Amino acid sequence: MIKNILIFFLFFCFHSSIKAQLQVFSLSDLDILIEELVTQELLGCNVDISNVQYIGNDNSLGRFTYNDICDVNFGIDRGMIMTSGLVTNALGPNNNTSSGFDYNIQYQNQFVVDYLLDHDVIVDGVDLFDASGVEFDLTTPNDIKLFFEMVYGSEEYMEWISPFYNDAFCFFVSEINGDVDPNFDSVPINIMETGYLLNSNSQCDIINKPISAWTIRPYSNNFNSPAINECLYIDNPDGDFCDAIGYDGYTKPMEFSLDLMSEANYHIMIIVSDASSGNNAGGLDSGVFIKKNIQNAFSNIDFIWSEPEFTQSNNSLGLSVSFTNISAVNINENILYSWDFNNDSIIDSNEPNPIYVFEDEGSYIVNLTMQDVCTGATQSISYELWVAVYDNTIINENSNDISLFPNPADNYVTIQHGLEGAVLIQIFDLSGQNIYNKHSYNDNIMVIISDFNPGIYNIVIIDYNQSITYRKKMIVI
Repeated sequence: MIKNILIFFLFFCFHSSIKAQLQVFSLSDLDILIEELVTQELLGCNVDISNVQYIGNDNSLGRFTYNDICDVNFGIDRGMIMTSGLVTNALGPNNNTSSGFDYNIQYQNQFVVDYLLDHDVIVDGVDLFDASGVEFDLTTPNDIKLFFEMVYGSEEYMEWISPFYNDAFCFFVSEINGDVDPNFDSVPINIMETGYLLNSNSQCDIINKPISAWTIRPYSNNFNSPAINECLYIDNPDGDFCDAIGYDGYTKPMEFSLDLMSEANYHIMIIVSDASSGNNAGGLDSGVFIKKNIQNAFSNIDFIWSEPEFTQSNNSLGLSVSFTNISAVNINENILYSWDFNNDSIIDSNEPNPIYVFEDEGSYIVNLTMQDVCTGATQSISYELWVAVYDNTIINENSNDISLFPNPADNYVTIQHGLEGAVLIQIFDLSGQNIYNKHSYNDNIMVIISDFNPGIYNIVIIDYNQSITYRKKMIVI
């Protein structure tokens, strides 16, 4: 008698309750070069950078980690932090509403000054101080799209909302040594203005402005300043909103992108600075949390599996299953795949699409972990796998006990059967791919098929009580 092995998966996920905590590490604390910091936290391994320069104090640039989310409004788990003062001023609790540290060093860059003047962030006569800025040249071997996520926070909220000057953040991109990319030339463009947001909030009209406390704000009594881009702002006085963040206010995570061409040479300038007038060289500080969005590496992590095939090994019968990674993966990323097929914390395969043989009956937990080996970002997904034996010597192709309607179908199909007890319903496409599994005690089951491609499918119903497999054809139109 031929034995078959039945396999189905139930999705489950793990949740943990971890107190929100922000940790920062300044460049003076990290045993890495600026090039490594920028590559690991901001750009990834698939670009080449050179001529890296840093303008600022080693205590104003660094790395941050954040292990929880404050009411889903601060969702960046790690990245690079840049501040106009000390990176430690970003730490909560916010028990100082006027935090700042003055290096009293003027930042002399006429292009940046003129840009902020033209965009009404500062007025004539205002100087920039205590800047934290990274500049470098960039090339890439392939045409790629980088995604960034960033949060701007400031102690200028709400004490100093001024039409005269506010701290600002810019991410300038220009093309050098030629004109290959039609989107850039020798004049730097700030790709992180609010008008370039990928996740703009429909609760307010987004007005295109540079990122600063003046251009993202609620109404302020200071100078009776009306709100602008207010839906991007989160008020955090005295740490009332998020005790982990030290700034009086900060923005919601904002997403931006940058398209790069393989034949082009780019120059990048990322800068955050104080603005001041007269003898007040520093003042209330601001900071930026920024990272390369891991969605650029992989998103919607998931995998599917093939219809089981039998294999004979050492006189024992096993079930060979092909696993296929269907995660959204950027082909330019350096991804490490780690598969654990039996929940023993031992990696069984590093292949993107492995084949594994299950030898014994029982319950298994199959886990896939994907890691960006450049940034260290990881995502995991697990399924519970139940392997059981049933007798499939009887395959009933045309039983009147099973009915499908409508058939042909387009949006849904209802499966009715007169079987008692537990049954397993599976749907396979003509290639043998298992695309649906449902373990049920009901004799009337509706299956949504609106996302199925038109074609012919096999619906398989396994009756545990009688050890019979029923099979019906379904046509999707």
